[in-house]
Amino acid sequence: MKPSKPFLDAFDDHPVVGGFGASHGNVVDFLLDLVRNPDLPVTVDDIVIVRQMAATSST
Repeated sequence: MKPSKPFLDAFDDHPVVGGFGASHGNVVDFLLDLVRNPDLPVTVDDIVIVRQMAATSST
């Protein structure tokens, strides 16, 4: 099964799907599979990508 299939299938029941992060595996591979999936344009209207910066400590 393609990595993006469960993600796109979630839109069948939910208007907003998200929460994918580095802890879920290789983000780059997932995003490449997602944008190459022919079902993406008919399933999703908007994509928001938020990049979280690593926490730094000040000393």
